[in-house]
Amino acid sequence: MESRPSVFVDANVFLDVLWKNKGWESSLEVIEKVRRGEIKGFVSVLTIAIIYFFHSQEFTKRKARTELVKSIKMFEISTTHLHMQKLLWKIRGSWT
Repeated sequence: MESRPSVFVDANVFLDVLWKNKGWESSLEVIEKVRRGEIKGFVSVLTIAIIYFFHSQEFTKRKARTELVKSIKMFEISTTHLHMQKLLWKIRGSWT
């Protein structure tokens, strides 16, 4: 069993670094700890979409995808969120 601590990283942590918001260094430290393997990092599918959206405002689609991959490298996508997304699409389909 893995003994590393786990952390769920929301989009605002990545955006703090991207935009150099006040205290962005703390956000970068969390991301760097995940990249170094000191902690296990998770992101949601929504976080991925948000990061891609803001990268696509600055870069071409190809560059935005490249930047996205670099941003979330070493992070795992939360399977809970993947299951929730599928469930929500099923529910939404029953509303129409």
